[in-house]
Amino acid sequence: MLYPPINKIEEKVLLLFKLLGHDTIHIEFKNSGGETNRCIKYRYWEYLDSDDIVYIQENANIILKPIEWEDEDTGNNVSYHIIPNNDEEE
Repeated sequence: MLYPPINKIEEKVLLLFKLLGHDTIHIEFKNSGGETNRCIKYRYWEYLDSDDIVYIQENANIILKPIEWEDEDTGNNVSYHIIPNNDEEE
């Protein structure tokens, strides 16, 4: 893995990807607009399945916000900004 997880949230997200059957060699964690903003790159900037996003968000207590852009060489690309979900149920 070129860009491994650097904190407990990312480690949990990686475990959830494994439980979903993903080959974790295709999951990368990167800085996005500063060292505290982190994102997930799946394969070569590919989209995740919506059911997988829901599963990961619910079980890691995070929000995965898709960031999309178009590149003239590679077409549509996406990464997922990792936002901790601080809305704890009481």
